[in-house]
Amino acid sequence: MEKYICEPSHTFLNLPEEKRLRIIREAVCEFGEYGYQRASVNRIVQRLGIAKGSLYQYFTNKEALFIAAFDHFSELVKKTVRSDRDPKGDFFYQVSGVLHSGYLFLKKYPDFFLLYSRVLAEEDTPHREMLIKRFHLFSVEYFRPFLDSGKASGLIRTDVNNALIFFMVEALLDRFFRECRGGSVSGMFGNDNPDDSLTQIIDQLVGVLRVGLGTTRI
Repeated sequence: MEKYICEPSHTFLNLPEEKRLRIIREAVCEFGEYGYQRASVNRIVQRLGIAKGSLYQYFTNKEALFIAAFDHFSELVKKTVRSDRDPKGDFFYQVSGVLHSGYLFLKKYPDFFLLYSRVLAEEDTPHREMLIKRFHLFSVEYFRPFLDSGKASGLIRTDVNNALIFFMVEALLDRFFRECRGGSVSGMFGNDNPDDSLTQIIDQLVGVLRVGLGTTRI
């Protein structure tokens, strides 16, 4: 985890895990619902049933609490994606896997994605560019070995710049997860066929990517 000037105190880190997670979850809900600027520390401590002074023993200010909440979210995303990764799958298989894992993550932790969406949308969020960049770098780090292998094996076109491919994949992931926020694939992308499963929709999306980037023409 990167170092910040506003890290949580040792007092917070020494709390029982259950208590730490409860504080972080309440912070995630507050920042996700209201954004950073309109979020209220008073509402957070009221829901937690603790004094504001107690919270400031854990975090020096509102910004430190926000960073801790976002850090927890980002680490949870990375852990989820990595745990579901099949190292034997090719580049397109990995994209499909992340789409699947991301969908399940959103169903389990809807407030976390709302927090991330707030960071993307609100330019006055503290450390916004750095937080977004961290996700971009993780995406590049995660997919690069499979992209390099795909180009070396002839699976993926070598005339397409890697940066462009990463941009396309990240755009696909971002838009897909925004559509998934409702927690259901029914009617996704204007599709009114309830028989189309999540797997079928993901296969179609990755299929389009494969046609554009793959060396084999359908």
